[in-house]
Amino acid sequence: ENYDIVLIPKEKDENATAYLFEFKWDSTKGKKTLEELAAAAVRQIKEKQYLEGVQQATAGADVIAMGVGFKGKELELRVVPS
Repeated sequence: ENYDIVLIPKEKDENATAYLFEFKWDSTKGKKTLEELAAAAVRQIKEKQYLEGVQQATAGADVIAMGVGFKGKELELRVVPS
């Protein structure tokens, strides 16, 4: 797995929640929109099956995965459906 950030709870059970973040960025002068960057992050989470990997590593904990696109101080965050 090569995701950007994952927060895994100490207690590994079905009542726990893990958080997965994938970031995509562009310079403030770049041509990509925040929406395109966030969509690319979500696409990577799905294509590389990050969500499933974290679920296996946490013994079935709920996983909230987020794709984040940012430029400068602005960001777009999208939650990946589980």
